[in-house]
Amino acid sequence: MLWARFPLADTAPLVNLARRHGVRVVPGSIHTADKSPGPFIRIDVDRPAGLISEGLNRLARAWHDLIGDG
Repeated sequence: MLWARFPLADTAPLVNLARRHGVRVVPGSIHTADKSPGPFIRIDVDRPAGLISEGLNRLARAWHDLIGDG
């Protein structure tokens, strides 16, 4: 697993947008006792390198769409 921190109070909007870009990541909040929003997402990196690369590219596009830089 790779944990990535974003400059967000809640990564849920990024997670939802990433799904629309065809990549599945989960908010770090699913791994906390109180499920409170936070700045982390969890990325599975136990896939073939090409799939990880494509997923990270899609996540980057989702991020740029979210911040209005895309």
